[in-house]
Amino acid sequence: MAPSFALWVRNAEDIAYSLLELKPWELMKLQPMEFKKLVRGYEKRQRAIDTRNAFWVTQLVNTQLKEPITPMDFIKLIYPPTAAERKKAEADFIREFREAGGEI
Repeated sequence: MAPSFALWVRNAEDIAYSLLELKPWELMKLQPMEFKKLVRGYEKRQRAIDTRNAFWVTQLVNTQLKEPITPMDFIKLIYPPTAAERKKAEADFIREFREAGGEI
């Protein structure tokens, strides 16, 4: 059974009114794909902010450490690889392994 549009709106309202800071009439004017694009844009902006913050945190922390850490160390903790990214990395590894003459 397919979910109804009313159910989708109810679930989308939390994101729209909090993270995206939309007004009710702005949400009602959006089509679902437009809303999805807004959410994707928010996620990209948030990741850029987190990357910038990770840079400054590592600058502060590295003054106290013998072995320096990189901003990507923090980013990997905040944004672990998705299943699709892991699957792509595995396929790339297998392809490179076979090109180098290895057998599986």
